[in-house]
Amino acid sequence: MRAHLRLTLASSALSALIGCADSAPAKIEAPAKLTQGDASLLRIDAKVLNAAGEPLPELHATVSAVSDPTLLKLGNNGELQCQRYGTGSATLIAGSVKHDVVIECMLIAEVKANPPTLATTLVPDAAGVVQPASIGPFTFEVIGLDGQPILGAPLAVTPSDPNIIKVGEGGSVTALRRGKASIKAIIGDKIGTVEVEISEEVAVRKAVPVDDSKSFGLPLEPGSYLVTAGSDQGVEVSFEGVKVGDEAGCLSPEGTSAELRCTLAQAGTLQVENPGVLGMGGGAALVNLRVVRLP
Repeated sequence: MRAHLRLTLASSALSALIGCADSAPAKIEAPAKLTQGDASLLRIDAKVLNAAGEPLPELHATVSAVSDPTLLKLGNNGELQCQRYGTGSATLIAGSVKHDVVIECMLIAEVKANPPTLATTLVPDAAGVVQPASIGPFTFEVIGLDGQPILGAPLAVTPSDPNIIKVGEGGSVTALRRGKASIKAIIGDKIGTVEVEISEEVAVRKAVPVDDSKSFGLPLEPGSYLVTAGSDQGVEVSFEGVKVGDEAGCLSPEGTSAELRCTLAQAGTLQVENPGVLGMGGGAALVNLRVVRLP
């Protein structure tokens, strides 16, 4: 009888020891990193696990400390609040077990681009080959929720089309060919953008004589064009081959200077005419002309 009693007591003691081991915290399961985009209260979701990886619902992990109180404010109820932009950590504790969670405070109002747009016109060399051109520079400025610049904030800066523009060090930009592109700077969920427009000079004519009541034409491919013309006497500049309804900006009144912006949906001709007066005008007009194809 006594031997049986001892065996029963030993079994009970062993069960108690096993039960204590199962209820002992061995690990805190929580995110390694959290990102907070505003100053709202943040509570870290965490579970306490035993050595077997089983949750211990009766135990709770609490925030015991933060790495930088000027960055992270710890409330009495264990909630956290970001105070400014930066990265810190919060330490969770359950019994003797600890776990650090990195907190990324992304208190950013906007990313400002300066200037917001860049534009240039590529010019062909003597052989007619269009050469790359340097434009810029540009800068991006990260602004915090307090309205102040955040110095040293890491930005991911990328061009939308590396075939059109190349972005270098110090905000330098090289225009490679005609077209539209953009440069984006990203931090968190905030994006700053510089829009880039690159035109191409397709024709330059200097002191072209146009006789009284005569004209000369310049064939053009489909596209959008900016034309500037100057003359020592009145001339008319127009585009031929424009679709009906698209004539706006494609015809200038007679004068000594003109600037036209016109889009050709199909091949057409730029026409410069010296109207004269019934063939009795002031003689030949000397015309300076520049034609730029827009992106």
